[in-house]
Amino acid sequence: MPQTQNTEKKLFGQILVDVGLVTAEQLEVALEEQKRHGGKIGFNLCRLGFVTTDKLTEFLEENFGVAVAYEPLSVRQKAADIIPRNLALYYKIAPIKLEGNTLTIGIAQIEHPNLIAALSEVTGHIIDPLLYPESEIRTLIDSSYKLPTERGVEVFSFADNVFTIVDNSKKIKPLAAAQLKNERDVGEWLRSIIAEAIKEKSREVLLKPDPDGASVSLKKDTFYLSEFSLPAGLYDDLTFLLLRLARMNPLELQKPQHSRFLVKIQERKIVMVVSAFPTIYGLRFLLEMFDERLLRRSFEEMTGPFPILKTSLEDFILRARQGMVIITGPEGSGRTSFLYSFFSRCKDEFKEILTLENAVRYPVSGLSQTQVDPDDMEEALENVIKQKPELVIVNAVRTVRSAELTFLITARMPLIAVMSSYDSFMAIDWLCRHGLKSAIKAGLLHTVISPRLIPLVCPQCSAPYEISPEEISLLSSLPDVLLKSNQGCDYCRHSDDQSSQMILECCRIDAEFISFLEGAPSASQLRKLAKNAGRKTLFDIALQQAVRGELDMQSVMKLQSF
Repeated sequence: MPQTQNTEKKLFGQILVDVGLVTAEQLEVALEEQKRHGGKIGFNLCRLGFVTTDKLTEFLEENFGVAVAYEPLSVRQKAADIIPRNLALYYKIAPIKLEGNTLTIGIAQIEHPNLIAALSEVTGHIIDPLLYPESEIRTLIDSSYKLPTERGVEVFSFADNVFTIVDNSKKIKPLAAAQLKNERDVGEWLRSIIAEAIKEKSREVLLKPDPDGASVSLKKDTFYLSEFSLPAGLYDDLTFLLLRLARMNPLELQKPQHSRFLVKIQERKIVMVVSAFPTIYGLRFLLEMFDERLLRRSFEEMTGPFPILKTSLEDFILRARQGMVIITGPEGSGRTSFLYSFFSRCKDEFKEILTLENAVRYPVSGLSQTQVDPDDMEEALENVIKQKPELVIVNAVRTVRSAELTFLITARMPLIAVMSSYDSFMAIDWLCRHGLKSAIKAGLLHTVISPRLIPLVCPQCSAPYEISPEEISLLSSLPDVLLKSNQGCDYCRHSDDQSSQMILECCRIDAEFISFLEGAPSASQLRKLAKNAGRKTLFDIALQQAVRGELDMQSVMKLQSF
């Protein structure tokens, strides 16, 4: 019998060799591994890295009609009692069924050679591994492990999931912080934390894991510690609850993720935007309660101090039937916040707005928002015109081909694009160096905007800024004022706790600026030409506010290094 079984495995392995999925040499290595450690030949080929689980399962389905099999939920949940949830998430394995002393698991990646032996030792059962695509593993984990709480949770197949804070008809209401000390239902903790944020008029909640559990901070002007502190065991449950509510991928715990769910207070629903970031102690969550009405107010507040910028954008919104506005800056510059506030103004004039976004940060009513993987952005841009929008918004343009496609689109309709660059001049320089200068000269680029968040002067630790000898000539024309810089304190030491002011550099691409492009000027040369023509750069704008005693001078000087 063993010989017959081995012959069957060799035959299957030979089929894989014949179709080119593995080589004959790889098959021999896998067969030797099978003799030493057991397991099916397909499992060993995947464990050795000779073929991926996705390719193998696709081959089986297409050629043998073998699809992924599901056991009933009750059977999988019984198996889930044997495998701890955190172990399943870490190793990307899913419980399938438990029969006698044999535990069948689904597995997508076999990166650990001793995984099966270790699982057998931990669970006390014989492990029978089956190969599943990673997407199926995620589905199985989501359904097999029960939510840490079910009270006030509504899970939907297509609409956003809902978490209820207050519902008198269902007798759901938050507990006071003192009542939570002996509470083990993590849903009650989340309900009380969100209720406290609403009570304190805080729109942001920060959950930071540490060796003993997690701290909870609320934000008004700055983040401050609340009286909530979660034990380690509860924070693990809270992490799983937030991942499920926001439909995040529990198998991607080492990557930042971004999603949302709805918070319900009686009949009112609020969008809760969830950002998860991995740390050595677990996922760090930022929860933002989003009210779309704030975007319009934010746009007016952002552009109010910059009349030239506001006039340029109003001209684009009201008159442009083609052309592009680019919003550019490095990560953390405020470019996404400015983009979404710009959405709110565009909605007044354009009825059909279509967005292509790497991550939909906020859902905005009246817009057709599409989440597009960065690798698929070029294909999405090639097809967007077929949808006949009045305005296209792209976040973000990362490749030369994507930039070329945005200019092709903007020859037919207005477009707003986000790019990663230091400032407006570097963005224009990049476009010119990649063969798009003629499109700019043709008038297809309307305006380039570069936002930047600069720390405000700290009221607790700011001190006079000492001008270095190298800076004397640069700052010699300043009036005799006291410049200040932050020294670092508990109030402003961390970026999370530091209030910032957004400044906006506006580069209107008019006839004068197009004349600057003659020859092949670098970004620094373009910046100098603009300054000589009376245009303000990021440094000029920030310095003006630093002179008024508003901005941290040390941060302002960093803008001059480019």
